[in-house]
Amino acid sequence: MGHWDQGISYFEQALALDPRNVELLTIAAWTYGMLRQFPAALKLYDRVLDITPNDPDIMAAKASVYQAQGNLEEAPGLSQN
Repeated sequence: MGHWDQGISYFEQALALDPRNVELLTIAAWTYGMLRQFPAALKLYDRVLDITPNDPDIMAAKASVYQAQGNLEEAPGLSQN
């Protein structure tokens, strides 16, 4: 708990070994979101959607990032991913 930088480092190392691991990508994206590093979170959610297109849970998570940014205009465009 509270060792966010170390956790992010471990995520990056694990993703280097297994870049298409959907579970790992999703957890890493969530972590970036919690750290309010929204561009990194969105990039990882996009990678998940490249692997599993139209996943409703990931689309909802991505919409929540846009909401946290106050960027509600982007959220409706998610259905086009």
